[in-house]
Amino acid sequence: MSALIIRVFPMKWCLVLLFVLLPLAVQGGWIDPAGKPIPDTENMRSAGDFGIQIVLTPNEGQFRETWNSSTMPPKLRATNSVRLGETVSALLIFHGCTPNVNGVCDVVSEFILEGPDGSKTPAGGGPVWSGKPM
Repeated sequence: MSALIIRVFPMKWCLVLLFVLLPLAVQGGWIDPAGKPIPDTENMRSAGDFGIQIVLTPNEGQFRETWNSSTMPPKLRATNSVRLGETVSALLIFHGCTPNVNGVCDVVSEFILEGPDGSKTPAGGGPVWSGKPM
């Protein structure tokens, strides 16, 4: 699996929901420990064998330390909210990227911030990963 950390600074709202726009697919790229497909959720999507999940954490340093530990699976601290004046970091975890003819995977994202009132603000996007599959 690969990961990308994106720092998100809170806006005027007390609660900010950050999600990734990815194609919805019937097939599941995520499986449970028994090998059964896990249905897509708001923060976890798949297309064929490719799966991506966004995880929000209030403590990026602790998250990185736990992620890089030898304990498998790591017990990661996540959140789904942020208070005014605080920060939250977003981690994209993905697997199953299919390499192009040059043997490189190109993963691209688009982000939108959604306020409690349902208003949506484009929050950028661009390359997430461009390299050989891990």
